[in-house]
Amino acid sequence: MKVKLFIAASFLVFLWSCQSSGTNNQQEQTVTDSLSQEADTELPSRMATTVFENAYVRVKKMTLSPGADQPLHEGGPRVVYSLTDYKMSWREEEGEPTEKAWSAGDVHWHDAGTHAAKNIGQDKAMFLVAMRTDEALPDCDAEKALSKDVNEVSPDKAEILFENEHTKVTKVTLEAGAEIPEHAGANRVIYSLNDYTISFASDKNGTGGNSFEAGEAHWHEACMHSLSNTGTTAAEFLVIAFKN
Repeated sequence: MKVKLFIAASFLVFLWSCQSSGTNNQQEQTVTDSLSQEADTELPSRMATTVFENAYVRVKKMTLSPGADQPLHEGGPRVVYSLTDYKMSWREEEGEPTEKAWSAGDVHWHDAGTHAAKNIGQDKAMFLVAMRTDEALPDCDAEKALSKDVNEVSPDKAEILFENEHTKVTKVTLEAGAEIPEHAGANRVIYSLNDYTISFASDKNGTGGNSFEAGEAHWHEACMHSLSNTGTTAAEFLVIAFKN
């Protein structure tokens, strides 16, 4: 009898051990999955708003109230356009934080890496972040297109804000009734800085006209095109052109 009880007890302990092990393994897997998901989780919606996204690029508008911080997170190669003046405490990887300040209209570049940021100023920090996806851009001789872009044909209406081996950012100001003659354009995102109405003629999209509101963004593949401002207000917009 004692032997039978001992065997039964041993069997129950074995079952409990297997269950416990399975639970622990399941818990460990859940934690692992959670960490993996956390690494890929977007920043809170109160901080990050998707302005535009397609197969080639993502553009987000970031908003940090005074004292708000972005925890340590991964960021890809990206170009940043400041919409307001702001001051940040910036930390890369496990390094020491440094103070950085940007003014509205400033453009800078960040390579891929882990980073954290905190708004240490008195005003709300607002900025655009444009980054490429892994998808190859449509065929385009970017150097050729950029050498014949709006900056070449209408330098009085365009200002190069930033350029490196990855991207070129231009601010265009087209007064009401003004025109930009035919010119080349690389693969690019257009971001509207105010409300305006323009008409266009393009070798890819034919002719037409559109009205845009401040904060809107849209995509153009490389093409030859011309523009005219058919509205009553100046048109101000960013051209974020990608070289690779």
